[in-house]
Amino acid sequence: LIDPVLFSNKAPTGYTERLIPHHHVQDKITVMRVDSSQTNGHGIIDFLSTSNENVQKGSSHTFNTSRTSNIDLMVLSETEQEVLFVASYSEDDDNFSGNCRFIVLKYNSVSNASFSFGSEFTFESLNDLPSSIFDKRMCLLTDNKFALVYIKENTSANLLVGSVGTNVNDTDGRLSNSNLVNMNVTIYSSCPIDSTKSFVVYYSNNYIKCKIITIGSDFALNFTPEVQIDQRETANLSCDCMNKRIIVSSVDASGSMKVYVLLMIDGPDLILLNSSLYSIDNSYSSVNASSSRSFLVDPNSVIKWTSDVFKVVTLYVRRIYQNIAISSPDASSLFPLLKLQQGEYHRLTLMAHPLDPNIPDTIIQSVKVFTSQIQNIEYSNMRKESSSILLFIDSSVHTLFYGIEGQTTRGVMNIVTLTPDYTLPFSIFVSGVHDVGNKPFTF
Repeated sequence: LIDPVLFSNKAPTGYTERLIPHHHVQDKITVMRVDSSQTNGHGIIDFLSTSNENVQKGSSHTFNTSRTSNIDLMVLSETEQEVLFVASYSEDDDNFSGNCRFIVLKYNSVSNASFSFGSEFTFESLNDLPSSIFDKRMCLLTDNKFALVYIKENTSANLLVGSVGTNVNDTDGRLSNSNLVNMNVTIYSSCPIDSTKSFVVYYSNNYIKCKIITIGSDFALNFTPEVQIDQRETANLSCDCMNKRIIVSSVDASGSMKVYVLLMIDGPDLILLNSSLYSIDNSYSSVNASSSRSFLVDPNSVIKWTSDVFKVVTLYVRRIYQNIAISSPDASSLFPLLKLQQGEYHRLTLMAHPLDPNIPDTIIQSVKVFTSQIQNIEYSNMRKESSSILLFIDSSVHTLFYGIEGQTTRGVMNIVTLTPDYTLPFSIFVSGVHDVGNKPFTF
């Protein structure tokens, strides 16, 4: 942590509006916020820069001059000198109408940065009167399409697909269909499943329910039938997905937490696999909790799979004379046999061997995954990153190989069928003071 830099002040007690930061190239930062030091609460965007652990405050600009709330900001495109955003917000003095507009940032340095703003567009109205729009979250779909989820009239959760109009061939695509998820939704959470499907869980009429939302090639929104997860009082919901496995946490007002695991199957459809109440009866003896109070958690909890893949395999890379050797951390053998589960994501993490800490990064990054032990045919269903390889093991392969192109020795990866008795860790992130010494929040 470095010393804080004050870039706004005088936020009132009980202030709940979000600060929305975005990091850009060359250590530039923008922060979207509501200026609550003013009685009319302008919408503000700030420009900052970080260099050598120092933060410099640049200019601040007003993107909405009237009372502003329920903000969100998303990057559409970015270069070294320019960033294009789309901002969404509510106009408090206009029945909390929901609006979007472009924001363009151009900069050469901290002192030479400028913002410009597009015209305002109201995205929900009825009989020429704006509807009241509250909580909003946006995500990018393509280079000119974005998804926006929001609360309308405090009675329904809605999804909308919009176009920002940067494509000259897109003549009139600013609005797609806005579909009702469910009436009387008070609490909800969502997470992506894959490139075309998302999961949404919500609390309505004392029931926890969920659906899958599918976005078609024409950006139409389609919903699967509603699945009832549980009948339980709920103050907060959170969810996360890893390769069609969805984990959901529900916390009631007293701090009692229940965790659910669902699986998306072909259809698509949802199956509830398991549920468990976080209690002294369902915990390992190593937790060593002194009382049931140790199992009360902050209602504002967030649940996440501990990893975004089924298994992480760490490999050490080192130079031995003229050859490159790959070993596992236990150093039991060179080019160890690896077992990867079919139908799952795996990540190979590549690191310099402790005996060769100065090995060039280019050598580490030259490790590849092949479909042949002899030929240099790379496996196609993978993505190389700076120090790791992300693999999805599809049904087309039974054996893979890893090593350096041009080197005769390669390690073998056996593809095995997933057994039903596997374990996957997940974590609960909370604030509070509940028995932190026993670490009851990581599972």
